[in-house]
Amino acid sequence: MIATILSTLILAPYSVALMPDPAIPALNEQSGLLKSSRYPGVFWAHNDSGDQPRIFAFHADGQAVGGSKNKPYEGIRIDGATNSDWEDIASDGDNLYISDLGNNGNARRDLAIYVVPEPNPLVIKHTSALKRIPVVYDDQTEFPPAQDFHWDCEAIFWRRGKLFAITKHRVGHSLPGTSAAIYE
Repeated sequence: MIATILSTLILAPYSVALMPDPAIPALNEQSGLLKSSRYPGVFWAHNDSGDQPRIFAFHADGQAVGGSKNKPYEGIRIDGATNSDWEDIASDGDNLYISDLGNNGNARRDLAIYVVPEPNPLVIKHTSALKRIPVVYDDQTEFPPAQDFHWDCEAIFWRRGKLFAITKHRVGHSLPGTSAAIYE
């Protein structure tokens, strides 16, 4: 997949509704969050970087779907995937798309999106990625760039049959600025 820039946008402050933190000790650096389109009342999340390749299912009250008092919930492991820097998760209604597009130093050349059939969280504890889609930003020519850092994806979404990625912009290693880019 070649990520082609569609537009640059200016971000404005917004308000969000909060839900409780999931009561899952293994979910200790939550990054992505997605409401399941196949299983009512289920949400999916994953850890950011350095964790096992796994996703976690839980209800809106934060309670895990699965696990027990005798065995804590450890999520659903995904064979064929690596969690270098997972940032977000999206769905096309049947499959989950897990973004391994975190690129804080803008030096990564192994960016990818994993496609996983959405598992039934009540019975599945282990699944496999259908495929790994390599991602290259067609406007990034230096690894890392000398100044501006524009290729650190924080969010993905599915719309009208296509997957989109949103990157945050920084100048040098400073905090994120007020703009972002949308790639297809």
